Amino acid sequence: MKKEEQIHGLERTSEKTFRFKTGSTRKWLFLTAVLFSALFACGVSAAENPTAPNLLDMKKATVWFDGKAAKAGNGEIKDGKISFSMADYPKPSIYLGQIIIPAELQSDTRYRLTMKIMSNQEAKLPFCYILNKAPYTSYAAQDITLKNGTNDYSIVFTPRMVDGKYESPRSLHFLIGELKNATIVISDLKLTEE
Repeated sequence: MKKEEQIHGLERTSEKTFRFKTGSTRKWLFLTAVLFSALFACGVSAAENPTAPNLLDMKKATVWFDGKAAKAGNGEIKDGKISFSMADYPKPSIYLGQIIIPAELQSDTRYRLTMKIMSNQEAKLPFCYILNKAPYTSYAAQDITLKNGTNDYSIVFTPRMVDGKYESPRSLHFLIGELKNATIVISDLKLTEE
């Protein structure tokens, strides 16, 4: 018949220090497994921490339209929400309308950008992190595939040096100049380090 052993926790053996009461190897393995499980759970919850600081300052954000697109476009940033609409116009180009959010991010660091977007159509919304002056070098870029309606979006990107350079000032850009007959509202923008 196997002897049952009680699992002991921390026990005071003197007035000054705490020590584990020694026992079988199984007890140590169990306690080690519990400790690593707790550490892993804490690490996972920290990565998804909703209280992580937002690296964006929306007070510095702007909606910009080229002179040709300005007649067709309308944009506003209010209370952290970016609203814009683009009518039908000839010769669209992604660069004719842009949402610009200044952000000085570190190279070779992963970032997550989360947002809620309301769109009146399915569309491609190009996103990039670029040098905000000539030659407008792109350090990260990807497209966001918008669905009709209000949806949550999350993109992960890692800015990289180009030809050994990582110049300032840098900013996040949503390139909206090719969107025709579109009404889009971007809200709850949050940028965090991964």
